[in-house]
Amino acid sequence: MSPPSWFFKGLNPGDTITLDNPVPSTWKILDRLNEIEHQREEHLVKTGTPPSYAALKLRCESLNEPKHEALIRVYMQIPWTNTEIYDPSIRANQATTFVPAELTALETLTRTHSPFTPRLLGSSENRQDQSGLVPGGFVITVAWEVVKGDCLGDETGATKYWSLSPEERKEVREVFQRLVEHMARVGIVPGDSGSKNLVWNSQSKSLFIVGFRDWDQLKPVTPWDDKWFARWLLGFELVKKPRSSRPDEFDWDGNTAEWEY
Repeated sequence: MSPPSWFFKGLNPGDTITLDNPVPSTWKILDRLNEIEHQREEHLVKTGTPPSYAALKLRCESLNEPKHEALIRVYMQIPWTNTEIYDPSIRANQATTFVPAELTALETLTRTHSPFTPRLLGSSENRQDQSGLVPGGFVITVAWEVVKGDCLGDETGATKYWSLSPEERKEVREVFQRLVEHMARVGIVPGDSGSKNLVWNSQSKSLFIVGFRDWDQLKPVTPWDDKWFARWLLGFELVKKPRSSRPDEFDWDGNTAEWEY
């Protein structure tokens, strides 16, 4: 049985969402994909932890351009842990502002015309009314494009990648090197990255990196270091190494002769 949703009003298939930045746009919800909860206790929030929120991911279609799909995530402030039954006037004191890390990343990547990431399509910032879980609390909506291709992995590993021919896997790695160099220049990479964050379009030979709800700051590496790149290939599950190889050790010699590509 699924846990109860914080989004119990609206935001169901068939409903619409309106965004106002950078220009007004309206989207029809096709599916509710997943929901995550980031609920925290009062003392944690007051010491600098991001505010309590729930985030609902949706698959949507533009009302103005049928067949133009987007992924949309709605971030809604929720009450601190164990304050859900407090009077609305008390919960209203928790209301605050919030800028999702995902919005910051997509704004930066879109502004720099990144060829390896989804474009930000729009966003909006609203406040909950007096009937909301946190009256006056934030409701932030972020929309980005759906990139075309096949995800190279999932939570179980790079299953799709390893089903490709050796020749196509080599093509993926070649594009991946350009992708990593670009992301290092921009300074953004998804947190907890893996093959599940890579989408490969075999027709256009395009590779995309997705999943910026959490991300890490990445420092440029100059000059290019083959050992550094080998670790990236391993982290994204695009190579397999024997148990005896220890690339995580500081004095690793960079030998990849026995790695499987």
